[in-house]
Amino acid sequence: MPLDTGLPSQGIHFGSKHGASWCKAFWLDHPATPDILTLSPEPIHVTDEALRAAADRFSIRVF
Repeated sequence: MPLDTGLPSQGIHFGSKHGASWCKAFWLDHPATPDILTLSPEPIHVTDEALRAAADRFSIRVF
């Protein structure tokens, strides 16, 4: 969905329901993507130990 300016959005960002932080997601096919630093091209799987630890910490169901 384009922005009011007619340009495509670069992603979304919204308030976390688990604290005062922001959640952000970027569209990887956006023209501005080369300006975004990604630390790993690997997906995060539901079996990831760090994901499980964070989910347990904030009582988030992951399935």
